Amino acid sequence: MGNEVMGGSGLNKKWLGIGVTLVLLVGAVWLIAGLGTEEQAFHLVKRGPFATVVEANGELQSSRSVTISCPKIPHMWDFSVSFLVPEGSEVKEGQPLIGFDAKKLNDRLALRQSALASNKKELEKIKLVEQEALERDVLALSEAEVDVAKFRRKLQTPPELVAHLELRKHRFDLELAEGRFELAQSRLNNQREKMVSRVSGKESQVNMISREVETLKKHIEMMTVKAPKSGMVVYRKWGDGKLARGDTVWLGRPLLDLPDLTKMEVAAVIAERDAGRVAVGQKVNVRLDANPDKTFEGTVESLGTIFRHKSRDKPSIVFDAIVRVETPDPDLIKPGMAARLEILVEQDEDVLQIPEHLIGYDEGGAHVKLYGALGKTTRRAVTMGRRSAGVVEISEGLQENDRILVISREGESL
Repeated sequence: MGNEVMGGSGLNKKWLGIGVTLVLLVGAVWLIAGLGTEEQAFHLVKRGPFATVVEANGELQSSRSVTISCPKIPHMWDFSVSFLVPEGSEVKEGQPLIGFDAKKLNDRLALRQSALASNKKELEKIKLVEQEALERDVLALSEAEVDVAKFRRKLQTPPELVAHLELRKHRFDLELAEGRFELAQSRLNNQREKMVSRVSGKESQVNMISREVETLKKHIEMMTVKAPKSGMVVYRKWGDGKLARGDTVWLGRPLLDLPDLTKMEVAAVIAERDAGRVAVGQKVNVRLDANPDKTFEGTVESLGTIFRHKSRDKPSIVFDAIVRVETPDPDLIKPGMAARLEILVEQDEDVLQIPEHLIGYDEGGAHVKLYGALGKTTRRAVTMGRRSAGVVEISEGLQENDRILVISREGESL
């Protein structure tokens, strides 16, 4: 009888051991299976540096750029675009950038060149005519001078050898010859003055037209605007699109830029609520929408002086700031690229913190789910402090090394 009792007791212990083993195996399999369905089971709460940042957007531009506008030509206010170098082109100094229709200037040049040729012919004719008149007067003066000399010699004959009447005649002839000489001298002087005046007047007219022709040639050359330095072509905004061939543009309006890609900055737009937190000299992380995995270091260079509406469609109040990119990469950074900014306004070295997406919200407030042994989770209310760039400071509710559930099992949620 005793053997039967002892046998039954041993059998019960045996089955109890087998049951415990099965339970442990099932639990382990369940835990392993549960963990295997999660990309990350938990997040370990840690203390560390906490950076308070202001997020902003902006557009890249060069801090050292040459702006190209219409040429400054007198009495010309509008220009028709006839040629444009493609945007993004790398150009060398002296290479044509933009050309304007020069038909009006060319037509005027043709007229002035014709007038110049006509006036040059008139100048040559005046010189010939006046030179001939001058030579005639020189000849007349010479003849008058000869006559004066001839009659003076006659008067040098002794009076006793010449009849009284003949002597009077010689004196009269000398007076006439001297009169003709004076008249010829006066005519010659007048002709010289006349020649100088007519030739000088026509030469002045020819020179004036010549200057007009040369000026028109320079203005026509200016209608093709060349690159003052090497660089990359960036179009300015033009209405709803970009500048194109055939567009009419007005004097003084910027058309395109040649930026220095080694001197880049971000024209940032800061929300009104963050105005008091941003200051010159603060460090900035710059990420490009086109290459979000690459981060560039920056510094707040200057702040705007007034608040403004962001745009007609977006009436929110903003203010402007310039962020200097410290080490721009010309191969990656181009003007006009959109950029996202994280402006570091404050940093503490020892702050309890977790990613903000781990926090859930319900009627009871903010909470997390702690990850316990064998995958068991418990709800824990938390009190949050500062938030920054997807991270939140935890004031109450958690301790360092607590494990927070990251991805719940199917059917569960935070």
